[in-house]
Amino acid sequence: FKVAYCGICHSDLHQIRNEWKNSQYPMVPGHEIVGTVTEVGSEVKNFAVGDRVGVGCMVWSCQQCDCCSKDQEQYCEKVVW
Repeated sequence: FKVAYCGICHSDLHQIRNEWKNSQYPMVPGHEIVGTVTEVGSEVKNFAVGDRVGVGCMVWSCQQCDCCSKDQEQYCEKVVW
């Protein structure tokens, strides 16, 4: 995976300022990224080399609702951000 862009959101600002009292320095802020797949394992079926992909900040979803069963966890009503 080659990172092309990285967003800085408000949670990054909290970390930079140590407002949550758990920051560790030095720090590279940013956890919402977009890039290109550079290699895939032999069992990977949903991605190919060259695909543009993004990684968001979703932490958990129920894995049982209609949205989750359709690989659309970002729409889960029980999602944890």
